[in-house]
Amino acid sequence: MEIIDGYKGVAHVKASQVGLHHQGLIGPDSYILNNGNNLSYQIISGNKIRILDGIIVVQGRRGCIEPGFYEELVIENGSQGEYRKDIIAIQYSKTSDTGIESFDLVVVKGTPATDTPALPELTFADINSGGMLHQEALYVVTISDAAITSVEGQLETLCSVADMVELDGSYDGKKAGWLKKLGGRVFAHAHARTVLWSGTTTLYSKLTEVINSISAHKSSSDHDGRYYTESEIDAKLNGKANSSHNHDSLYYKKADVDKKFIPAKVNFTTNPASFVATSNISYSCANIATINMYIKSGSNVMANNNDLLVGVLSVAPINETLISIHDDAEKALMLGRIKTDGSIVVKARNLEGERYLIINASFAFSS
Repeated sequence: MEIIDGYKGVAHVKASQVGLHHQGLIGPDSYILNNGNNLSYQIISGNKIRILDGIIVVQGRRGCIEPGFYEELVIENGSQGEYRKDIIAIQYSKTSDTGIESFDLVVVKGTPATDTPALPELTFADINSGGMLHQEALYVVTISDAAITSVEGQLETLCSVADMVELDGSYDGKKAGWLKKLGGRVFAHAHARTVLWSGTTTLYSKLTEVINSISAHKSSSDHDGRYYTESEIDAKLNGKANSSHNHDSLYYKKADVDKKFIPAKVNFTTNPASFVATSNISYSCANIATINMYIKSGSNVMANNNDLLVGVLSVAPINETLISIHDDAEKALMLGRIKTDGSIVVKARNLEGERYLIINASFAFSS
């Protein structure tokens, strides 16, 4: 065991020890620390990008561009009709003879392609295990034809300790996490690498498993058998009628059908000067009227040979209709007519006294 933060009488703190300390405190990978312009970029021209000030940590080794300074990198021009992806990388290097370590910003050029260009390969190494050269992607630059079309950041910017507010919570009596705040982002960060999910599985491992499963599911093509594609839906709908389409001009509506086939009562108004309706069971259906009436006449009203108005129906025949009218007492048959105004007229036959007439008839009428 070797002491780091203690007086030994000689210079003894090593760069590797500081790097290990930073990895334990900040994290094992590479990050941008929240300071200054956070190594943000500016596109200066069609082939030049400026990296502003900020601090980076690569496997525990810190590097910076100081406030008020910047570095400019030249991106090689592309060719017409081609695409290319270059990487702006933080390059760590260590000389074998002196052990001197350094950081540099470099551009790793990709291979041009006419459709989807691939990312160039970087050199990776474990610095704390003696690696001499390591490249960490800071930005991916896409070049289309002869112009820079996009610049995509590759590293997470961490918040400072001052931006952390301790969050109450416990897991087996221990602190469960932090509330981390950076700008407008507020999120909870649990000690996922140490908190157990189940058995010996950590929360971090479980979350990684879930994220990988979701990513695999989103990128897989196993949905095609379960859902119709847009073109398939369009093809099926093309054979269907629009919602505004109707057949009103070809078919009867329900109300029209009901009107034609549901029987409706036919009313009859007698001529009060001569007759009294004792019974009227008359209906119409589908523009056909059926008349069944029992009519009583006044005394000696029919003791002549005249045409007598019996009464008026609520519907009228299309054409004047001849009907037979029976005298219930004499069993005599008389001629009658239903006129186009709905009136019923009977030809009297010199029948004295009160008469009881039976009228049965059917006729067509217009709506």
